[in-house]
Amino acid sequence: MLKLTLIKKGLILVSVPLLFQLAFVGLVVVTERANGEASSWSVHTKEVIGQAGTVLQKLVNAETGIRGFILTGDPSFAEPYYATSRGLPAALEQLQALVSDNPTQHARARLIASNAADIMEWYARNHQLVQNGARDQAVSPAKMLQAKNQMDDLRRDIDIFVDEEERLETQRDEALAISRQHLHWTLRVGTIVTVISTVLLAFVFSRGISDRLTTLLVNTERLKKGNELIPPLAGSDEITRIDHAFHDLAAELARSARALREQTALLQAVLDNMGDGLIVADLSGKFLIFNPAAERIVGVGALDTPPERWTEAYGVYLPDQITPYPADKLPLTLAMQGISVDGVELFVRRAKLPEGAWLSITGRPLLDAHGVRRGGIIVLRDINALKRREQEIRENAELVRDTLERFRLLTESAVGYALIFLDLRGNVESWNAGAERLKGYRADEIIGRHFSCFHPPETMACDDLGLRLKVAAAGERVEDEGWRVRKDGSRFWANVVITALRDQEGRLRGFAKLTRDLTERKRSEDDIRKLNEDLDQRIVQRTADLAEANRELAQKNQENEMFVYSASHDLRSPLVNLEGFSKELGTVSQEIRGILVSHDLPPVARDRGLALLDGDMAESIRYIQAAVLRLSKIIDALLRLSRAGKVEYLCQAVEVQPIVARIVDALSGTIAERHAVVTVGDLPSVVGDPAATEMIFANLIANALNYLDARRPGGIVVASNGQEKSGSGRHVLYVKDNGLGIAEAYKAKVFKAFQRMHPDAAKGEGVGLSVVQRIVERLGGTIWFDSVEGQGTTFFVALPSVQENTCSPPARSDNAPVLLLTGDKGHGH
Repeated sequence: MLKLTLIKKGLILVSVPLLFQLAFVGLVVVTERANGEASSWSVHTKEVIGQAGTVLQKLVNAETGIRGFILTGDPSFAEPYYATSRGLPAALEQLQALVSDNPTQHARARLIASNAADIMEWYARNHQLVQNGARDQAVSPAKMLQAKNQMDDLRRDIDIFVDEEERLETQRDEALAISRQHLHWTLRVGTIVTVISTVLLAFVFSRGISDRLTTLLVNTERLKKGNELIPPLAGSDEITRIDHAFHDLAAELARSARALREQTALLQAVLDNMGDGLIVADLSGKFLIFNPAAERIVGVGALDTPPERWTEAYGVYLPDQITPYPADKLPLTLAMQGISVDGVELFVRRAKLPEGAWLSITGRPLLDAHGVRRGGIIVLRDINALKRREQEIRENAELVRDTLERFRLLTESAVGYALIFLDLRGNVESWNAGAERLKGYRADEIIGRHFSCFHPPETMACDDLGLRLKVAAAGERVEDEGWRVRKDGSRFWANVVITALRDQEGRLRGFAKLTRDLTERKRSEDDIRKLNEDLDQRIVQRTADLAEANRELAQKNQENEMFVYSASHDLRSPLVNLEGFSKELGTVSQEIRGILVSHDLPPVARDRGLALLDGDMAESIRYIQAAVLRLSKIIDALLRLSRAGKVEYLCQAVEVQPIVARIVDALSGTIAERHAVVTVGDLPSVVGDPAATEMIFANLIANALNYLDARRPGGIVVASNGQEKSGSGRHVLYVKDNGLGIAEAYKAKVFKAFQRMHPDAAKGEGVGLSVVQRIVERLGGTIWFDSVEGQGTTFFVALPSVQENTCSPPARSDNAPVLLLTGDKGHGH
């Protein structure tokens, strides 16, 4: 090296930093590329975990909905199940697509999809059982246990799947951290080595070129301070080239620094523009990240508040919107403790957010590169729109059911049609039974072939067919009639409709092609016309038969009521005689007792006589009088039942609110004695008879008071559910209690006369609810109930609204008999 010329030594020494610079630049590029790839994988893993959570949430919603539907029979409870049936296949397909690069996870995703399909099929069968009236089969313990076991197995499969993704997420986060650390050290080491090489070069060439080397040193200081470098040296010698190389290196470092700043700014932009809120806290509860979305959703930003006061500071409540959320159970608190949570729903409300907000929260522990817990992370999602959508779904349940029924009818009727689904190129994707019968092809023979094979060559070219698909894709409905060809070569005249199929985002997914054979249309029309004539005749005959049956039934009902009325009056006279004779027998017994006491009789005879009078005789008289009173009450109950079907009612607008207020005031003594609380909500006006309406609610409220549970405070609510969703124009009012409830075995007997579910709880004959049912039906309404044994009962009464004003009962004259229901406490459950 010492024998080399200065130029050669300079070339050698200059080549060292230049080579290092090239290696350094290449290393920086490789490191940045690795950093970007690691970041991409980390985001992908989080997306997979989120999608798995979405699948599980849909299945949980479906399970909740179908259980509610099976247990109650109310179709509105099945709405989450319907929503899952529509959205679950797409969610499962997306989950499988996300893990297609991982054979193990892809296999698990397919297993989850298969098990989910089995569960949804099980739900569909039980849903059909309930719709077919076989609800007892659907709610059997064995089936409910089977559903629970299937759902538990699926949860375990999803947990295994998510655990693997979380393990991959940890590995990828570690790889991302290592990549960033490599970039950091690469920049630092590169800068240090550059400075050292520059100083060494200045020392070697200090003689004769010190000024130029001084310039390089000054540039080094400027680079260190981030100032602009001195302009490059003039000339073409080695020092000039070094100076130029140094400027290039400085420019490369500046570009690397800018790239790093851009990545940091990009990360901040991601946090600032996220739709979901992100909050990160360390182990002490100090917030490290509180992005704008979190501040917007919660209504306030990061507060310097300890974790035990987060509930109060941020106004966090349980889903009942009343109970403050326990601070030690908050999702962020659990995440800081190392506990992962998914889909936790809570409600926040504070002064700056008075209307409140629903949140869904997912939490995970914050782990460093070595797996050491450093805090917690939660992702907040504003689900107010989802809650409003759920409310809209409940409010439009009837419309949804109608739509589903129409879809079911369309699907069933499609058996008589050739229903074909085409892909974007016009190839057959699916083939129904009607298409197989009409076209003659089996599904395995036609799927994958272009639909032009159904057209005769002389009538339609493939280009024209492609034009039809383009027109359909543009949003227009394509319909035509013409000759079509079957597999065996025979022809038929067909009506064909082609429509485009799009997903929720509006992307074109394919086409639906509906074909009908119209060759025998005229013959079918004649047959249908004849069938319609026959059907009209049958309807006329059936209507006449039903009218005759109704007349006979009304006559028999009137005869039964007259019989009950006559029998009750006929029994009244013997009862009066029995009551009189029993009193006379009591008087005679007292006179005989006086004779025995006042006369001088042998002690044995006197004592024997007094024992008979005060013992067997007195007890027999009490039994006779009790039996007479009991029989009298039964006769009164029979009379009330017979009169309930004959009373004529007024047809007018009735204010229910003051009527219920009077009833509650009249029963205030009983309410206080029962230690009960009666709450009356806003009650609408209805059309009916004021006295009859008062009797309805008097019986229902008294019934609720009689059958309260003495083991807990009694509560009775009288309110309205608004109008019926069926659009019948009737208001639904209800009386709800938290009393003894009705056992499942006795629910069918509630409205039957002389049926008492809890005979020891209150006295009575058990005809009150029977009379109430007759009155409600006479007023053009309906009555039903919902009860859980040990929890309480709710009686619902639907009466015509004032707006509807369709009053079926005839107007009552001023001297018409009035049905009075008092004193009967035995009609309850």
